[in-house]
Amino acid sequence: MPAYPALIPLVTTTASLSYAVAELAFVSPLVRAKTISPESISGFWDYALVPGVIPVIAFNGTSTLVGTMLWRQLAEGSFGRSLVGWGTVAAAAHFAYGYKIAYIIKSIVYKPATARDSVRSWLKWHAIRTLTTDIPAFLCFFAAVYHGV
Repeated sequence: MPAYPALIPLVTTTASLSYAVAELAFVSPLVRAKTISPESISGFWDYALVPGVIPVIAFNGTSTLVGTMLWRQLAEGSFGRSLVGWGTVAAAAHFAYGYKIAYIIKSIVYKPATARDSVRSWLKWHAIRTLTTDIPAFLCFFAAVYHGV
C-alpha cells in the first residue's frame, strides 16, 4: 500500500467520475443532433457497450475492493474509517443502478426506433447515478486522503 492507502480508491473514484462526466459530454449530442439517425445511435451503443462497461467495472470494483480492505484496517470509530467506509458504500452503490441502466441500454440497442428517447432516459439516470454515487465516493476518498488516511 502507498504512504496514503486511500490514494488507490481516490485515484479510481477520480477516474470513474471523470469517465462519467466524459460520457455525459460525448453521449449528449446523440440526443440533440437530429441529423444522427436512430439506427446510427443504436449501432453506436451496440458497438461501444462492452468497451464502455469495462472501465466502469474496473474503476468502481477497485474502489470497492480496496476501500473495503482499507476500512477493515483502520481504527474503529475513527473519522478516517468513516470516510473510507462511506466512500466504499458509494462506490459499490454505483452497481445498484446496473439493472435499470442495462434495461435502458437494451432498449437503445434492440429498439432503434426509440433509441433517441432511450438515450435521453439513460442520460437522466446516468446523471442521477453520478450525483448519488460517483461524486460522494470521490469526496469521501478525497477527504480521507486529506485527513491523512
